[in-house]
Amino acid sequence: MPNLSMMPLLDHRKDINSRFEVQFVLFAQANGQKMAWLPQQPVEVSRTVNEYKKYLRDLRRQLHDTYFRHTLDQAQAERLPAEAWRKLSSPILKE
Repeated sequence: MPNLSMMPLLDHRKDINSRFEVQFVLFAQANGQKMAWLPQQPVEVSRTVNEYKKYLRDLRRQLHDTYFRHTLDQAQAERLPAEAWRKLSSPILKE
């Protein structure tokens, strides 16, 4: 079992030591969490963030591919996943 520590996301007393910890907190907040188990090892935080970003990219690509297969219209295949992404309040990643 990984060594985790509970962290209140709205508590400003916790020192955030890396950009991966910042992204971890932002992703948790975007999903409506007020508390999160933050891995204590920096490598675990970065691995978790990178895997979540990969998951989001794959999900967005699958949405695009599915819409394109059903509509055969590239414009709709771009627009419809973007609308679904906004409705779900999913984080938008910069490529």
